[in-house]
Amino acid sequence: MLVMRIVYFALAVVFSLLAIAIRFTAGDTRLAVAAVVCAGVFLVLGFRAQAKKVEPDTFVLSPEQEDTLRRMVADGNRPGAIEQYRLWSRHASTGQARADIDRL
Repeated sequence: MLVMRIVYFALAVVFSLLAIAIRFTAGDTRLAVAAVVCAGVFLVLGFRAQAKKVEPDTFVLSPEQEDTLRRMVADGNRPGAIEQYRLWSRHASTGQARADIDRL
């Protein structure tokens, strides 16, 4: 997977440089646009290959964060507590935040 990611990004660089070279040599604009589109496709493929490799981190509330959430829920601000949880945990969904707050 690492090799494919490197190949995709390398091809994106090659096509980008090709587009720049075509424009500086007064070549056909359509070829330059095609090179930019190809570079964009390979850039997206490279980022997708990178994203497949990344696993979301597990999130554990600290005691201070638990106290803050309990206090917010006790004050009647449950939606705010859910949003605060989601701010602390980047990958948490609203459903996961609700479930974790209910466990407190």
